[in-house]
Amino acid sequence: MSTKPPQRSSGSVIIALVVAAAGLVMALVFPRSDAPALPAEVAAVVAEHPAPILLVTHHVAYRALRTHPDLASRPVALLSSWPPSSLVLSYRDDSERFADAGMTRVSGQDGWAIWEPAKLNALPIFDLARVETLDAQGQATPCPRDDAGFARCGEPDWMRPGPRQVEVDGERVTCNWAHPLPGRTLRIAYPEMPTRDDQGRTLTLLTGLRDSSVGTGVPVEVSVTWGEAQLHHTHRDRRGWQALPLPDDADTAALTLDIFATNPGRRHFCYRFEYR
Repeated sequence: MSTKPPQRSSGSVIIALVVAAAGLVMALVFPRSDAPALPAEVAAVVAEHPAPILLVTHHVAYRALRTHPDLASRPVALLSSWPPSSLVLSYRDDSERFADAGMTRVSGQDGWAIWEPAKLNALPIFDLARVETLDAQGQATPCPRDDAGFARCGEPDWMRPGPRQVEVDGERVTCNWAHPLPGRTLRIAYPEMPTRDDQGRTLTLLTGLRDSSVGTGVPVEVSVTWGEAQLHHTHRDRRGWQALPLPDDADTAALTLDIFATNPGRRHFCYRFEYR
């Protein structure tokens, strides 16, 4: 396939490398059985906070949460994009970069810190999604996450869905890269989430192609399961975002996107969400 991988910004690459390196170093410094325990004060803040997911900066924090008797079932993911969109648990991290990102330290003890963004992201978070591929017979194959949080659905970089910088309609924006795969359907499934935000606006799916890839004439097909509703969205081969409003018949709903193209070459496709 003659598909070129998306270009990541240098800042995003540096952050991803720093996070991955920190995780490796901490994993070596603190073996699984000797990971430092989460202080009671910090654990209490995590337990009571309404954030839909807790992000961690490396595997030491991940293990501390997974081994805590009251927090083991809390949704958690390795921080994979910057600035963070949800609550972050860090251990012996440089506090300056969190402060520079406009985050507030809400608790800290013994090298642990909890950082809160100015505004929690109520939109579907890719870190919470289950990613897999389906063959022609509907057989599912999970896509494991790499150290930067991308879903590895194949070895080439363009086969790794996740948040990236993509130029759509002349503007470079962050969206979820989800390039269709040859002979397979890409499935991205999110857990239940609110169908409306606190202002009563409903969730809308926005899809786009990278500007430089427009022109083959091939659409990208997206089958959407939103709670009990079944919808279909065809992204036409043109510049700009194309919208699919999602119904709000229930208060919450789980969301699944099945993404496919008959000829996926140069279908540099991504999506994002808005409440409208």
